[in-house]
Amino acid sequence: MQINMCNNKLKSMPADLPESIQQISLENNSIASIPEGYFKKTPNLLSLRMPHNKLKSVAYSAFNLPKLMETLEHLYLNHNDFKDLNISLMLDYYAYRCFPRLIFYGNQRKDNEEDSETKKYVKPKRPKATIDLID
Repeated sequence: MQINMCNNKLKSMPADLPESIQQISLENNSIASIPEGYFKKTPNLLSLRMPHNKLKSVAYSAFNLPKLMETLEHLYLNHNDFKDLNISLMLDYYAYRCFPRLIFYGNQRKDNEEDSETKKYVKPKRPKATIDLID
């Protein structure tokens, strides 16, 4: 099951999603935060797309959930208002073992300069799944 709520001027995450949801697309909205524990309600989530929102930070507990770590394959958070995003704070060391197919893409700075630091590969040998944080 999937939900597409792109381009709806949403200011918060949708409420009462079905537990069976596997894909959530929320591109081009005005969502500024993801509530702590929000994904406890979506244990079967495979893909979350949230580019072009107003996210400034992500709570430690937003993605750091054992069941979610087993299922999540794609996480797109690019083109948001992050000033500083430390993926290791979002996902503790345990997550790196639980996300065996996950690749993290991210940049270290807010500007659009391209250099060798623009892409950080945490799990480069298994590119089946992605987290996209690149602006």
